[in-house]
Amino acid sequence: MIQLKIQKPKNMTQMQAKELAFLFVYLSAVMFFLFCIGTNEICAESNSAEDSQTQLLTVAFDTASAIPVHPHIKDLCKTQAAVVEACIESGRIEMAERFADKIQNWRKAHCYAQIAAKLAADGRQKKADMLLAKARHALVDEKDGWRRELVTNLIDSVEKSKNNHIGSGPDTCGEFDIAKSKEWIAALEETSARGDFDLTMKALKRYVFLFERYYQQSEFRETVEKNIRKSWQKMPPSLRIDFLAAMVSAALDNHDNAAAVRLLDEYQAMVEGYNWSLEKFIPISAELLMLNYKAGRGNDVNEKINELVNLFDKGKDKILNIDRARTLRPLALACHQVGLSDKSLSLYNKVLDEGLSNLNSRPRAIDLAATCSSMAVNSIEPDDRLWVKINQIKQGLKEPW
Repeated sequence: MIQLKIQKPKNMTQMQAKELAFLFVYLSAVMFFLFCIGTNEICAESNSAEDSQTQLLTVAFDTASAIPVHPHIKDLCKTQAAVVEACIESGRIEMAERFADKIQNWRKAHCYAQIAAKLAADGRQKKADMLLAKARHALVDEKDGWRRELVTNLIDSVEKSKNNHIGSGPDTCGEFDIAKSKEWIAALEETSARGDFDLTMKALKRYVFLFERYYQQSEFRETVEKNIRKSWQKMPPSLRIDFLAAMVSAALDNHDNAAAVRLLDEYQAMVEGYNWSLEKFIPISAELLMLNYKAGRGNDVNEKINELVNLFDKGKDKILNIDRARTLRPLALACHQVGLSDKSLSLYNKVLDEGLSNLNSRPRAIDLAATCSSMAVNSIEPDDRLWVKINQIKQGLKEPW
């Protein structure tokens, strides 16, 4: 620490010396205070996004929880579970568990299992085991077969991930092993060959996971892509396109621009060559914009966003009012992802307005929770105008539901 020594001039009285010392101490205190203020402002700026994220997720869950249990328990729990998933995606595991505790049907068990999957993937096995135990306990009274199977399969997937088996999605699969890779492919080929739609969809999800996880293993990746294409042959573009988007993202994440462009061209041809409904066309076009931008092909992105907004405005009367906010929300996110922050906030404001199209509070609550979750997961900070509108909508939820 730097120390300053005040020397008393020969002609200075004792009283003057005391006054000078006091002035020095006072000025030092003021400088230290100003330094602290500046430091706090820097900290506040760095933490503001995190604080907004927490607030948004809290508003989302409180909004979901406002839906009456009777007779809307299915929508209530489904909306709450969607917020829990947003918490998991944004890394707020404790918040996710706290929210999951409040869910009143089988989705509580499913949320616990999802949290356990994330914990296991992060190497927090002891905590993951605790959540798996909670999932099993929450499932005890569930009588519905398919719901029990859904949760049980996820629990089994997490358990298998401990031993580096392939699971249904969020496991690590361990390091690449040629022998294991052949076992995985053989098992998935057998699953797809049965011709059952649900089994084929599960196989495709696992194929895409392997495509992403082991992208750098070129020979294995090519085999996986070949099997993906074989498995989706009889599926319409509306089902194939999400898998294709995931493959594009994997190529971009691994800096394989040549493969990304090839897959993007296929994606664009699929978008342009199929008769999509407007509520599907706008979200997949927004996804295409983001992927093209990430691949360095986004020079006209602002113009295309404006075209999609105009398309929505002209055709929204053909979209059910409960689907309008969900249709436009991906475009608001796309603006944020391509660096158009102001336009993103403006579109999120428009999304909130569209969420009010239905006079009933239940769809309004569902849309508000989804919009807040979307902003939270993607670290989008609402401006003052958005916060005012969010709170107005939340406070206005009342009968009829």
